[in-house]
Amino acid sequence: MVVYTYTGNNFSSLNNFSSSITGVTYTATDHISGSLSFTDGHHTFTPANTNFAAPYNSAFQFSNNAAGAISRWDIVLTDPNVSASNPNLSSLSSFNSPGVFTQDHAFQTRCGGDPYGGQNILGSTNGTISNSPGTWTVESVSAVPEPQE
Repeated sequence: MVVYTYTGNNFSSLNNFSSSITGVTYTATDHISGSLSFTDGHHTFTPANTNFAAPYNSAFQFSNNAAGAISRWDIVLTDPNVSASNPNLSSLSSFNSPGVFTQDHAFQTRCGGDPYGGQNILGSTNGTISNSPGTWTVESVSAVPEPQE
């Protein structure tokens, strides 16, 4: 089994004007990292809490080079756990299309309800780094044999 792990560079652009509303303050030491689950330093995104249906449209897309290393990627993960008791919409994205666009971006929005349902946005906090793609590491992991009867 092969495990790919991504480590992004620290955010260089921060917008914390609404951090007292969103409850999240991104710093220049936060970044995106992960394997089958990803984190922005404040939220963890897994298949269990990520919505791939419209309008959230979470996605994983990867291309590799001849050596098997990931060379292009498009990751968008959204946790739309928005309700009256938890009015937060959080998301992270990592894009790398060499020569075109590279960016890691994470944000949290505090809403007066579901922002896709037309409710008002009370505050938004985000961290971004552009034109500085992170790195992928590849690790071969031996499969654990199943016990014999």
